[in-house]
Amino acid sequence: MTREQITKHVASILFAVYVLLLPVWLYLASWQQLLIGYACYWFMADMIQSKFHHHWASHKLWNPPRWIQLIFSTIGVGALIGTPISWAAWHRTHHTYSDTEKDPHAPTLKGTWYVIFAQYHTAQLKRAVDRLRDPYFRWLSKNEIYVMLLINVVLFMILDFSWFMTLWAIPVGYTIFNTNYIVNVIAHKTGRAKDISPLFWPLVFADGITHGSHHDKPKLSHYKYDPSSWLIDKLGWA
Repeated sequence: MTREQITKHVASILFAVYVLLLPVWLYLASWQQLLIGYACYWFMADMIQSKFHHHWASHKLWNPPRWIQLIFSTIGVGALIGTPISWAAWHRTHHTYSDTEKDPHAPTLKGTWYVIFAQYHTAQLKRAVDRLRDPYFRWLSKNEIYVMLLINVVLFMILDFSWFMTLWAIPVGYTIFNTNYIVNVIAHKTGRAKDISPLFWPLVFADGITHGSHHDKPKLSHYKYDPSSWLIDKLGWA
């Protein structure tokens, strides 16, 4: 088994475990932890995965400073999201071959469970040549399994279990689950990308509910209620 295959299997196991922890967390968590957990989920889903890996690494729609690139890419590896190289390769392949056999996660062809739980999806690496030029991103890709395990094991050891679930496990698990199910399955269930109900905003935020518009012409934001885009604009990074 190759290192890449081991990384995929470990990420899939951790992802499944974190998703299954939800009932335990809901039983143990205080009201404060529920609110903090949702804030951490927003940061993971909307800032790390959506705005950084999706809008920047894949589409170059804003200009994060170098320190943000280093920190967010490292968090993304620990959070089972992948590296800027892998995310750019997956997503650019998805846009090129959307809802066809070559799409890494076409639900009408590959099935719902594959799209949700196949960590990570295959892609054409040649589509991420620009990200491959970055030495730190190459290092992260080469050592992804070690960085992933180090971050998850250290956080598990230093945090109380209820806080580990609150600050890390639940935000990580449901960032991936909700994105894969709501954006990659529901928004593509007809065989083409489409916008979905604003009722999904609390789970996938602006990036998910305007998915069809994003496929037509990617922009930093397609929706007026998008706090992460407001923050990026205020900081002068747009």
